[in-house]
Amino acid sequence: MVNSYGCAKAPDNFQKYSSNDPELNISLDYISGWLHAEQKGANGSFNQVVFYKPKVDKKDTSKVAMMVVTVEPISKMTLEEKTLQSVTDYLIAKRMKFQSAKVISRSDINIKNFKMSAAVELLLSYRTLDKLYVANSKLIMFKERIVIFQYQDKFYTLRYENKEEEFDKFNKAFSRLIDSLIIK
Repeated sequence: MVNSYGCAKAPDNFQKYSSNDPELNISLDYISGWLHAEQKGANGSFNQVVFYKPKVDKKDTSKVAMMVVTVEPISKMTLEEKTLQSVTDYLIAKRMKFQSAKVISRSDINIKNFKMSAAVELLLSYRTLDKLYVANSKLIMFKERIVIFQYQDKFYTLRYENKEEEFDKFNKAFSRLIDSLIIK
């Protein structure tokens, strides 16, 4: 089904996620049936939760749709300048290393629960391998939607990535994840 924006209808069923990790300290809505895993960076450089669509075939090594929320304390950042602009520029520079990478859009936005914080939203596309750790992998187009904002002494990065041809399928669900985000 296509709505007036040309995007696929968002899933109807969501679950509430609440982090166990006190450094992550968030709650939000995510798609029912998706799996999630909390992760930590080396030396506590970041904390994140990854939500991903489960695979039907466990032997399938192809990339799946995923949404990631990363929390990075400013005190642990290695960037010389610790501003929203420099964090955004650094992330774009990393993505531009992919083949055929381009920034489709970049805009300042307001996030429902964080109107007092400036935020940046990016839409990127790039070519990446369709399968992980497989010799016969081929390059496919991927799209990534990213929201970055600072709240108190941390930067928050919310990302949704999927194959280009399937991107619209969960884009509205990612909007719901953003709108439902609460820092506890």
